[in-house]
Parts: sequence; structure tokens; C-alpha cells
Amino acid sequence: MGNAAVEMFLRAIATDVTVAEFTRAAAEHPEWMPQRAPSPTAAPVPSDQLDAVLAASGLSADQLEETRREARDPGLGARIALHDAGIAADLLRSSRTAQQVAELLDRDSSNIRRGVQAGRYYAVRVAGALRLPDWQFVERTTYDYTPGEDAVPDIEIVPLPNLSAVVAAIPEGLHPQVIAGFMDTPQPELDDRSPIEWLTGGGDPEPVSDLVAGLVHQ
Repeated sequence: MGNAAVEMFLRAIATDVTVAEFTRAAAEHPEWMPQRAPSPTAAPVPSDQLDAVLAASGLSADQLEETRREARDPGLGARIALHDAGIAADLLRSSRTAQQVAELLDRDSSNIRRGVQAGRYYAVRVAGALRLPDWQFVERTTYDYTPGEDAVPDIEIVPLPNLSAVVAAIPEGLHPQVIAGFMDTPQPELDDRSPIEWLTGGGDPEPVSDLVAGLVHQ
């Protein structure tokens, strides 16, 4: 995918990620990018391979025909490349540098880096820089009461309660967007609350940790 195509895509999704940042991220973490054709001129899937896959798919006759037609579309490679670019761009957009997190939490950036090393925070390296995904920081509201006056709410950003227990359970090699999606998705085991909601509400971290550890098998 050329720089012009990347720039056009990043502009289309209204991100402030630069082409250089995206390119470095994609080069540094190829394991985060699906291994698919990067070119709009990608060769179609060989018929014998496609038929073997579709034979076990359970799709209806109409669905099979539509799948065969799309698989032979020469534009498929371009659409896949755009999808892959979106994955990397979203990762950059939904995370912060150690310095940004330090400012968010009113702490020193060295404190954040030590926290990452100690497992108090979850971080990945993107484009050569340490990035901390946003899901691990939540709002906390307290109230300042003055006699004879209305209570004044004070909203601050704090680490997710029991975050270290979640970080310890994250399987090695798990894509950071998988854990991000999980943390924000309601789970039956958590009374149909998301792990973020569950932990923010004071829930036991153990069932969340168990679910996180099981993500490697999905």
C-alpha cells in the first residue's frame, strides 16, 4: 500500500496519525497485520483451493456464488489493505504515550514507565514508542460538600480498579485490539456488564482475569 493510499485512508477516518507513524508501526509489528495480499493486483485464489474451503463452509448456494465472485475480484487486495491499515491506525488512535498518560493521571512519566515494568499498566510498542491503550483509564467522580451549598462534582481520570490483575492475565502475543474490544464488551459471566463496568463498579477481578486468560483460545 503506497504512501498516497495510506495518507488518503488516514484522512478519511479523521485520525491525527501521520503516514510516517503508521508506516513505522506496520513495519515494527507485522504480526498485528493479517498476512494477506497487499496489492490491488493480487492474484485470485486458485479454484481448487477455493472449492475445498467452500465445500466445508455450510453456505447456501447463493452465498457460495457470491463468495466465489468476490474472491475473484481484482480489487480484493486493495480492500484488504485498507482494512489492515485501519487496524494499525486505530491502535495508534486509541492509545497514549507514557508522557500523555502521566499528564492524564498527574504523575511523572518515569512513574508510568516503572508501572509498565512492574505490570501495573498494559503497554505495547508502536512506531518505536511505548503506548498505553486507553481502556485502562476511567473516570472517577467525587463530590466536594460545603455546608449550605450544593455538592460540587470533581471528575478525575484514574487507572481501572484492579488493573494489575488484568494485565497479569493477558496472554503473550495477544493482539492489543483484541483485549481492547473484550474489555468494552458485555460478558454473560459478568452479569452482562463489560469488564470495565464490572471493575469500575467494584466487582471481583478474578472472573475478569479468567476470561482474559481464555482469550488465547478464541
